[in-house]
Amino acid sequence: MRPKYLSGIALFCTLLANCSSLSHNDSIKCRKFNFVYDASVESIPEEAKNIEIWIPLPPNNSHQQVSNLKVTAPVKHEQRSENLYGNTLLYFKSEDAVSPPFKINISMDIERHEVKSYSQGLSEQLRSRLIQPDSLGVINEEVKKISQKLTSEVSTTHAKGKVIYDYVLGHMEYNKTVPGWGKGDTIRACEIGKGNCSDYHSLFISLIRASQIPARFFYGFAIPKEASGGAIAHCWAEFYVEEESKWIPVDASEADKKPEMKDYYFGAFDENRIEFSMGRDIILDPPQKGSPLNFFIHPYVEIDGEVHESVKASYTYTNRKY
Repeated sequence: MRPKYLSGIALFCTLLANCSSLSHNDSIKCRKFNFVYDASVESIPEEAKNIEIWIPLPPNNSHQQVSNLKVTAPVKHEQRSENLYGNTLLYFKSEDAVSPPFKINISMDIERHEVKSYSQGLSEQLRSRLIQPDSLGVINEEVKKISQKLTSEVSTTHAKGKVIYDYVLGHMEYNKTVPGWGKGDTIRACEIGKGNCSDYHSLFISLIRASQIPARFFYGFAIPKEASGGAIAHCWAEFYVEEESKWIPVDASEADKKPEMKDYYFGAFDENRIEFSMGRDIILDPPQKGSPLNFFIHPYVEIDGEVHESVKASYTYTNRKY
């Protein structure tokens, strides 16, 4: 489970401690910005009786701190946490008529740190899940065959992760012109070798889990280096070195777009991002009527128990001064 939100004095002290520690460790980069998540539910049927909306919230952890959370919406909301990965979310429910569009505005301040390989425990429940396939992140015979061939001549977990990382970079091309990209479909990634971040990391995670190494998927946003603008949905991965109780960051798609950063993105994440959710095939809280979510980054809406696709969202940021 991931840490829930800190509040009041506890959060303030944590922020001060982190900023203070950064001043003594210039090798760890840090960035502060305000992040705004806007959602609008469109085309609500006049006869609608029950509108439910789930929106992910970024966690507080050693890599990022969230403060000054402000939510504006036509109905009250609850802060919830799903059971397996501990993802925090906002849940909105209306049983009264709401004039469309149903708009939600969420504003928060983020302090994000660069991430390098770090020590952290792993529960047996989560470990068991993180070596299993996902619905689209399959581990079939072809995946097992590739994984076994890649790792047959290396012995350490770290080395296995590196040869799989190198294979993904050699096999994949960052290309969003071929239909089917963006679903994190391992079979498609194996066969076509083109896609975006979700396709790269689905392939990486399937291959490393095929070697019984725990790996996890994260979705969030890349924050461009400009002072303000639109954030870009982005995902990345980590795998677990059990003999060291250490997570190793991996961002294969960024490494492919920036070859000069290949070595950096095996073992580190830059500070220009924000994490929102972990895992795939997510069952929300309260549970949705529809299927488990392949990813949880955009607003998810059900009206009278049916998935509602007419939803607009925008994600913007503005740098804050230190």
